[in-house]
Amino acid sequence: MAAIALGQLFAFWLLCSHQVRKAEARHNETIVQQMALTDCLQYIPGSTIASCTIRLDPGAQARHAAGQAAATGAVPVSFTYR
Repeated sequence: MAAIALGQLFAFWLLCSHQVRKAEARHNETIVQQMALTDCLQYIPGSTIASCTIRLDPGAQARHAAGQAAATGAVPVSFTYR
């Protein structure tokens, strides 16, 4: 019974330490993104928050392109025939 309890405590410790490492990684990523945005705004003449966000976030580039296509009336289409 004691071995099972120790095993569960060890598994719980592993889970908690993994979650803490993930949280630290997310925190560090947020800090780096904020620093990149600040640098973009500071060193690129005429930049705006929106232009720097699109420049720094690859997912934002795709969303921006999709938004531009929707604004012009063009609809991207993809078909797969088998």
